[in-house]
Amino acid sequence: MKMMTILAVVAASCETAVAQTPIDAVRVDCAAFVRTPSREWVVTKTTTVFAGQNNATAGKIELPPGLEFGKNKFRANGADLADVLDQRCK
Repeated sequence: MKMMTILAVVAASCETAVAQTPIDAVRVDCAAFVRTPSREWVVTKTTTVFAGQNNATAGKIELPPGLEFGKNKFRANGADLADVLDQRCK
């Protein structure tokens, strides 16, 4: 019984850590993206997306121009890049 309780606490902690990846910790250049009529995003120029509190510790994704994507294609430390763009780059 104690083992099950410990596993439940660990599992809950892991889920919380993933869910707490803040979208505001993902840095994007909105000028490097444009939304298509089909609600996808297209990269307009080479750009780097940083996901973390600072460049030294952030994960990064380099995206080439012409790349088209939608939800669930790119994750930056757990945050969906399309969600970040939907909220920040209107």
